[in-house]
Amino acid sequence: MNLREWRLHKPSSPRISHSGWTPRLTKRILCHMTLSARNRLEGEVVEIQFGGVMAHVVMRVGKNLIESVITKRSADEMKLKVGDKISAVIKSTEVMLEKE
Repeated sequence: MNLREWRLHKPSSPRISHSGWTPRLTKRILCHMTLSARNRLEGEVVEIQFGGVMAHVVMRVGKNLIESVITKRSADEMKLKVGDKISAVIKSTEVMLEKE
């Protein structure tokens, strides 16, 4: 099948790709996922700013704030809102320390 034929036969729904991916399928897969990261901080969403493609999420962990930029699509699929209990999973090869 060439590109032109594929375009004529591709799925009509914008939420389903030719690979069979759907948000529901992703959610079902992620529900049973375990992570190797051990740096998990539990907190609460205190602010969300949505842009065209990205979402800036601020969460409170104790007296500290953690900020993360994720895709707007991910924030929508997670149904994030202020007050939600969430976890920040930190996986990094570098950690910077500061001493006052």
